Amino acid sequence: MTVLIEQSSSDNEPLRFGVPQGSCAGSVIFTLYISALNKVVQKYLADMYG
Repeated sequence: MTVLIEQSSSDNEPLRFGVPQGSCAGSVIFTLYISALNKVVQKYLADMYG
């Protein structure tokens, strides 16, 4: 996995954790992740949706 921000990118690292596609837990884990991400964005006054 590589993170790209504007013209800079991180080193390529293997993705070691995740939820298999089609997993019942996938949607719940995604919702929890997005909820937490939104709190971080709000804390630092960034615009999450463009």
